[in-house]
Formats: sequence, C-alpha cells, structure tokens
Amino acid sequence: MRGHLDVSFSFGNAGPPSVRGGVLRVLLVGDFAAEGPGGHRPRRVDVDALDGLVASLAPRLSLVTAAGPLSLSFAKLEDFHPDELLARVGPLQALAQTRQALERPDSFAAAAARLLGPSEPRPALPDAAAREAPGPSLFSSLLGANVAAPAPPASDAVTDLLRRVVAPHVIPEADPQLAALLTAVEASASALLREILHTPAFQQLESAWRGLERLVAHIPPEARVELWVASCAASDLHHELASTEDPSTTRFAELLAGNEAFSVIALAHPFGSRPEELSSLARAASLAAARGALLLADAQPGLFGGSLAPASTPAPVLADLASAWSAFRRGTAAAHVALVAPRWLLRLPYGPRRNEVQGLRFDELGFSGRPDAASLLWGAGAWALVEALACAFAEDPHAFPLEAAPDLEDLPALVYEEGGERELYPATEAWLSEAQVAAAVAAGLIPFVADRRFARARLARLQTAADPPQPLAVALMNP
Repeated sequence: MRGHLDVSFSFGNAGPPSVRGGVLRVLLVGDFAAEGPGGHRPRRVDVDALDGLVASLAPRLSLVTAAGPLSLSFAKLEDFHPDELLARVGPLQALAQTRQALERPDSFAAAAARLLGPSEPRPALPDAAAREAPGPSLFSSLLGANVAAPAPPASDAVTDLLRRVVAPHVIPEADPQLAALLTAVEASASALLREILHTPAFQQLESAWRGLERLVAHIPPEARVELWVASCAASDLHHELASTEDPSTTRFAELLAGNEAFSVIALAHPFGSRPEELSSLARAASLAAARGALLLADAQPGLFGGSLAPASTPAPVLADLASAWSAFRRGTAAAHVALVAPRWLLRLPYGPRRNEVQGLRFDELGFSGRPDAASLLWGAGAWALVEALACAFAEDPHAFPLEAAPDLEDLPALVYEEGGERELYPATEAWLSEAQVAAAVAAGLIPFVADRRFARARLARLQTAADPPQPLAVALMNP
C-alpha cells in the first residue's frame, strides 16, 4: 500500500542467553577505513596498541581541495594531527619548508624569489574579508587550466605553486619583507589545513578514531569489557539495508556472522531524517537481536521535534516521519534499539591556549566569538552510551537492566569570549532545554544533556525505543 512502512521482521532465534560472570562485548561500527581496505571481519581492540590497529585497517582518503586533489593515508593516530599533516601533505610540506627557509638568513633571498619572483611587483592589498577567510580560489591555480599541456619540471612546479598560492596573502606595508612573507606563508598553510580538517570525509574518519581513543582511555582497564571494531561507511550501511528485502544478505549481516557474539552493537550512524531510514533501522535491529545484541545508534533530532539551534523549543514532528516513528516504536525491533541525541565533542579545536600546533601559528576556528558547530569534531552519541554502559558495568556487574548511568566526565572544555564574557561551549552539540529533554524521553529517545557549568554530560534516561520504553537489558557473553 502506498506510504506503508514495513518495520516488522522475523527475529529468528533470540541469540545466546546472558552468561553469569561473562564479559560485556561491544562491536563499534564506524567508518574506520574510509577508502582503505579495512577488511570484512570485526577486529578486537588491543588497548595498548591502537596504532597497530590503525596500521592494520590502513585508512585512506582522497580529497578535492582548493589546492587540488590530495591523497592521505594514515598509519597511526598522530597522523590526524596538524603537525603530521604539515610534514606529510605535499602543499603543506612545501609551505612549511619555505617558512623555514625564510627564517634563515642564508636562504631568505632565494626563498623570497621563489615566492614572488625577483622582478615581480608585490601584489595589491587584498580586502579584509579575503585576508580573514581565504576562499576556495586560493589554491585554484595549482592544477593549471590547460591539462593537455606538458607538465613543467618538478622544481618549476613547486616554485609556481608557492608563488601563486602565497602571493594573494602578501600584504604590502612598511614592515620588513620577512614579516610580510612569513605572514603570507602562514595564512596560506592555515587556509589549506583548515579546509582539510573540516572536509566531511576527514571529519567522519577522524571522529571514528578519536571516539575509539576516548573509549579506550575512559573504560576502566579492570572492567570485563571487550571492544571490537568493524569498518562500514554510513552511506553503505543505509543503502544496503534500504535496498534489500533480506537483511541477511547485507554486509552488516556479514560483520555479525562470525564466531563472536556481541552484547552491544554501536553504530556511528544517525537514523530518522526520513521514514525510509526507520525501515533500515528495523532491519539492522533484526540482525542484532538474532545475535542477542542490543543495537545503539544516533537519532536525528527531528524525531522529537528537536533543533540544535541555541534556545530552541520542541516543534511538531513532520507528519510522515511522526507516523513512521510511531509505527517503528510499536514494532518488535524497537525493543532491541536505543537511540541517542545529540552528538558529543571529541577534541578541542586546534589553536593557541587550547590545542597548540608546533609547526604553525594556527587557529582551527579562524575567528573569535562563538564557534561554528561545523568547525568542531563531533562523535556518535551511541558511543557515549557505550562508555556509560561499560562504566556502570565496571561499578556493578549486576547493573543490567539499567535506567541510569554515571555522568561522562573529562569532556573537552571549550571556552570562548562573546560580548566581553567568557562562555563554556556545550560538550554536546547543543544545550537542551528541559522541554527538549522531556520531548526526547517521551519520544523513546535517550537525550544527551551537557552540564552548563562543567565539561561533563549525562544521558538523561536509559531506555529502549519501544512504546512503552523499557530499561536497557544487555546480555553478557562467554569470555
């Protein structure tokens, strides 16, 4: 029937029963490999060898930037840091080397000539907006307009790159030439570095690894908790689950088909922006439940009429989405699902007095005042729920079923100035009002509420998505 959303699936066997004295075994599904090989089986996390896991999954990215196409590969966690990018990414490396050459008296003249040419006039002063926020055209000349022309020698190409990239940033003024050139080089490097860090594909990959790093650091080492990871992009997961009538044929099903049984499967993927996504969520839940696992994922705020705008209040949920969500909550899948909103901050933005970069005077935000949420690195709320479950289990091995969990502490404390006052940015994506929290709980979601005074947050109520909701029951597995 037109408009009908099928959220009823056969769950088959209920999965293995909970084992007394067992382990809490968690599978984290996120985009850990991006364009790298990744592998098709879950891998157990060795908390003392995260870099080995990065090298094993070999994540890769191909980015299209204003400097042209870039290929990035990662072999350790530090490879996501700006200092490593400055040392390994071609255009950034060239700019860093030029900066060093400008600072040495014996190489200054040659470096300056490479930038501007020995007889070229210095460029006109760009307007303030161009200096403050360099646009995409900054590096547009790197590829060249005539692709059929033969490539210049490598040394000429680097010289041309540096000259054309840096020239727009050179500000003619009465300062010494060295200061002007250094400012131009640093502005060029900052613009490209900021663009790389904020590319959605880079953010998604970094979020997966920083989220895992957070869990490894904050789950008590003595707890009987096992972390496993599997790489699967959100777009691939949604597409496969939405386009098949048999969930057992999907790659997600393949990830669960091994010998290991999981207590919890936590997806770094949001659901609920469209009714069709709820059908995909039901299919994923059927696969998890058949293996005895609770499925965790992120909820789109629209499911409870929420907005991530400051000081927003609940609004009516779109009719089609409200109908689909109501049907989902009444289906059998909802008893095996918990959805969290919003996301949480994984690291401070790079910059002075926050998270300093050694190789460059760099501020990731690029401006003062309240930070733009798109410039920050957010992690899946579902993985925050994993930390809460693991810590509760470490405190009390008989904690499940669970309705409440300890606050999550030691979150990044991002302080900014606005109107002459120092303000604390929320450790989650937004400050949730009491009305928003109540609306989320009533909708069968788990609201993630940031403390307004300290860098911590709490999961307001632990519950399944079912109507009526139930506390979170988690099966423990054989070691």
